[in-house]
Amino acid sequence: MILGATIGEETLSDPAPTETTELVPETISEPEETPVQISESPQESETALETTTAPTLQEVNMTLQEDPSAPTAEAAKNDPLKTLSSAQGKYDIDLFSGSPSYSFPITLPPGRDGVTPKVSLHYSGNNRKFDSLAGYGWNMTQNAIYRSTNHGVDQLYERNDFTAELNGSAQELVLIDGANQIYGAKTESSFTRYQFVENHWIATDTKGTKYVFGNSSDTQQFDPNDSSRIYKWMLERIEDLNGNSITFTYFKDGGQIYPDSIRYTGHGDELGIGEVKFLRTERPDYTSYERGFGVTTRYLIHSIETYTYHDGAVKKVLEYDFDHEVRNNAVQHLIRITMKSPDGYFPATEFSYFDGTESITDKKINLLKQIKHPYGAVQDFTYRASTAFRPGGNLSNKIPLGFIRFTRIRSHRTLVQLLRGQRMNTTVGIISLTGWMRTKKNMQGFMKLYKRALRAMGRNIISTRVRTR
Repeated sequence: MILGATIGEETLSDPAPTETTELVPETISEPEETPVQISESPQESETALETTTAPTLQEVNMTLQEDPSAPTAEAAKNDPLKTLSSAQGKYDIDLFSGSPSYSFPITLPPGRDGVTPKVSLHYSGNNRKFDSLAGYGWNMTQNAIYRSTNHGVDQLYERNDFTAELNGSAQELVLIDGANQIYGAKTESSFTRYQFVENHWIATDTKGTKYVFGNSSDTQQFDPNDSSRIYKWMLERIEDLNGNSITFTYFKDGGQIYPDSIRYTGHGDELGIGEVKFLRTERPDYTSYERGFGVTTRYLIHSIETYTYHDGAVKKVLEYDFDHEVRNNAVQHLIRITMKSPDGYFPATEFSYFDGTESITDKKINLLKQIKHPYGAVQDFTYRASTAFRPGGNLSNKIPLGFIRFTRIRSHRTLVQLLRGQRMNTTVGIISLTGWMRTKKNMQGFMKLYKRALRAMGRNIISTRVRTR
């Protein structure tokens, strides 16, 4: 889930577009070399699109006359078909990896002065995390600043490498003012400045809007045995120059942080006219140690509800229910999103996934297989095997560089044969899939052979880096 905000006239970027999806999509043909293909096929539906001719000037004038039976502006604003259309998801294909992605926006009541949070659900075929809060493959990334693992977990708290995730856009941070602990994006786009102040973060964008991250223990993810080892700071508050604010609250359990509510648009002591609530349900426990300490995920977000507050009255606007299917007690598949209003249900958006009964060659298990949109539109996802994948243990073709680590290689000619896939079944000990260069001497010897092997293959070395332990 991507949580963000629109402040004033400026719309902060969100990678989950919210364009309207047509009920009967056109067939899409992908280039032959694209790893992923998507074909769409409309199914029969009770809703039909009628062809109409342009109205005459007389008909237009008649339409402008007041008609007591005509729908009011308020009724048109709350048209369920328009509401449903605004909630249609959009898919895309990563042109580099061929991985599919899909975004489903959550429609919220507008806030005051355009200060409205953004909430959306995002699927990525590259997402392999079992501790997702929305389901396997689905992104529930909240606005946060967290430590980068580029240099390994053992260096996580020794270095000051951070990533800021704001409004769905993740950017690595670099220190630009050491005296004042001010950071900026490594690849600059929004020119937002991030300052580390007394164990929390304050970000300021070009319009003067401030974002406060991790100002309390409930919004910090830290080692339970050492609270100074903070891995992540969650977004707590957004406030523009006019004093309009958005407040984020969270639920913390087992080290995991779950979104609990968003209240907007507040001013001073006033909490705001709109609210988003996140409801949880239990799931099989999953513990991850990728942060250098254990974080246990015990819940999934199974529903999102939106409310408005006016003159002391609370009104429920929309509800999004998420149905999950558990596979092998570990994989939580999101199979259905149903949108509800106080007047009834909208047709659901349904998802199905490859279950492993297909050929192992394509490595498709748990990947998104099909999306069924409301009113019949269907998207089928087909996949091709990666060119780096060799089915059935056949490694006779060339192996991409960097796929294996070597030990006890005594000749650069042997290394050339290994890189070309010509010595996979020879003497035991020539290749080790789990070996490491354990001493400086071994590392230097290996790099010497490696350089000679690459020269023999007609390749040049741009840079090298070898890890020892």
